[in-house]
Amino acid sequence: LTALATDGRLAAALGTAVTHLPAPGPMHRIYSTPDASVAHLVRDALEQHGIAAVVRSDLEGDRAWSDIWAEVWIGDAARLDEARALVAEVAAGPEAQAPWTCAECREVSEGAFGACWNCGAERPA
Repeated sequence: LTALATDGRLAAALGTAVTHLPAPGPMHRIYSTPDASVAHLVRDALEQHGIAAVVRSDLEGDRAWSDIWAEVWIGDAARLDEARALVAEVAAGPEAQAPWTCAECREVSEGAFGACWNCGAERPA
């Protein structure tokens, strides 16, 4: 896949740019979860910060789907600490953000919302 991605054949086949393939070399597992969707959220957050990452799943052997964990791997050892901090932030989820009160309509919105659910005003910084 890496060879296909670097010469553009994979992007052409998919009709989009492929940005989540790290450079060849040693890989470092930084996160694992039974929920593949969370692993993909973690990967996306890393990529938004310029850290190439991949999600891998252990599908080998005769195992129940409930026993398969998704893992997030990166290749840039120099950015491991930064990647781990981002993983902790994403893994904490929206529950870690306190509810806030809209300055426009005084409605309380959950911490995960960047805009008021009632009137659409932006969350204050």
